[in-house]
Amino acid sequence: MSFLDLLLPKAKPVTKPYVDAGLSLTVKLIKNLNLDGWQDGLPVYTREESKAVDAGLAEARHVSDGIAGGSSTAFQREVVEPLQRMHVAMSLQNLACSGWDFSDKNYLPAGWKARVSTLLKAWASHLHPNALLDIGDLLNRAGYKTEARESYTAVLLFPTYAHIFFILNNQEAAELAKSYTQKAEEGLRNI
Repeated sequence: MSFLDLLLPKAKPVTKPYVDAGLSLTVKLIKNLNLDGWQDGLPVYTREESKAVDAGLAEARHVSDGIAGGSSTAFQREVVEPLQRMHVAMSLQNLACSGWDFSDKNYLPAGWKARVSTLLKAWASHLHPNALLDIGDLLNRAGYKTEARESYTAVLLFPTYAHIFFILNNQEAAELAKSYTQKAEEGLRNI
């Protein structure tokens, strides 16, 4: 150990348990369910997903232009990417949940694996816990109880990331995160 090492303590690596759990689940589901739409761990969008994303981004632009009185809205460079990622995630999640999210709890929609793949892409785009809750629901309906449990358990870790996600102090973020953890707890009880 050098003299400098004694003077300057090593920084602890920053961990994000929620993100780590979601990434681990993503890798596991891609492999175990043999999901299409992924290449070397990276998402590859289907034609349907690309259309949904394009439509979602166009709608967001239309709404923001309307708020600006019909003129083209300009955003500061720092907010463009986060806004795009949020709209990409919402578009993908809406596509994946279309036609089943309010159905009977025993109903397993056709193409459920493709829907799981699309929801994983939605989660990877924005890290929103709703995508993992929907994945848990689909996996439970399909009989993949262990994987459903892992999805809900990842959401239980969301409070460790909520202050970053919501850009709020820890107490305010914890209050917002509570609704997601309550849904995850309910999902776990229903397995």
